[in-house]
Amino acid sequence: MVVGVKFGGRHQTPGELRGRTERLHRFDDLSQVESTLHHLIEHDPPLVKMLPRQPGTKESRYAHLFSGEVAAPMQEITATLTRESVSEASPSGAAAFRAADADRIIRLEDEVARLRQEVADIKQEFENFRKQFE
Repeated sequence: MVVGVKFGGRHQTPGELRGRTERLHRFDDLSQVESTLHHLIEHDPPLVKMLPRQPGTKESRYAHLFSGEVAAPMQEITATLTRESVSEASPSGAAAFRAADADRIIRLEDEVARLRQEVADIKQEFENFRKQFE
């Protein structure tokens, strides 16, 4: 069984996992590693997540979900956004991408507005505090 999928701050490919988990379990070949990863992805709840392939790489990387959902690195998000916005070959894929992220974007916008108000309130409190000493 694969215990940790992230090693040294990096998400790993099946080949890297095979080499680094040898002390715990010996996989005969990469297909066994991929089969195990697939099993962990299908577990309820999922224990592993396959991350989007980064530009310039030939293999996908995997991350464990033992400590919660894993956010894709900004480079991966940017690459996905670029592919979806430029590609008109898959309009349904772009629509699904937009729908899936609509709630997240709304939450982020609300949080930014709340933080701006909080900063404004702190500035006002500081001004009131400073006026006490003038």
